[in-house]
Amino acid sequence: MAYQFNGALKSAESEIDRTTGSIRYKVLFPNPDRLIKHGTSGKLTISEVENNVLMIPQKATFSIQDKTYVFLVDKNNRVKMTNILVGTPLKNSYLVERGLKKGDMIVYEGTQSLKDGDIVKIKTSFNP
Repeated sequence: MAYQFNGALKSAESEIDRTTGSIRYKVLFPNPDRLIKHGTSGKLTISEVENNVLMIPQKATFSIQDKTYVFLVDKNNRVKMTNILVGTPLKNSYLVERGLKKGDMIVYEGTQSLKDGDIVKIKTSFNP
């Protein structure tokens, strides 16, 4: 169950506990109903607001050496291998810092069998 109030990070330990995989944070939360007791532990979701960013599925990317690529689809359905700079990795997505712009169409899956200049058949679907 998510707590209804946001907290503010006050401090964090510098090392992850190798036996539990956890790290200790001190976070200040409003506690008007006195639900949180001293020393209580829980799971935190630490988020940062990102404005004007593109998010793409990790599945749509592939790596060659130390670079990340997608296949960009042009107006003639021809693909071009395009280098992108990924920023924050999320659960199954990347925030793209450079290499794509709003409105660009990329290949979602099947990149293993493509090469520059191939023509693809567009299939669009939306699964919220």
